[in-house]
Amino acid sequence: REQTLLYYDELLASDNLSAQAREEAEAARLQLMEDMETETALEGIIKGLGFEDAIVTSTTENINVIVKCTELTGTQASQILQLVMTETETQATNVRIIPTE
Repeated sequence: REQTLLYYDELLASDNLSAQAREEAEAARLQLMEDMETETALEGIIKGLGFEDAIVTSTTENINVIVKCTELTGTQASQILQLVMTETETQATNVRIIPTE
């Protein structure tokens, strides 16, 4: 994602960009930054629930949550799912929670 941000920065610094292309690049860059902030916030909250580590990645439709734990209980999965749904307005069918050691 950082490389994508650098790409948008370079693109926006170009003098050869049309007004429409500039507007689209700025919107895409802003969306990417918002997604990154949401992912980072979710990771912090999930760690606050007692997990050793968490990684959250999102696409336009899906959110993947990878949590470091030996076993994920139904209650823990439900907590994470509710958190993700509340923070992102994503439906449960589009959230995938993956435990890993």
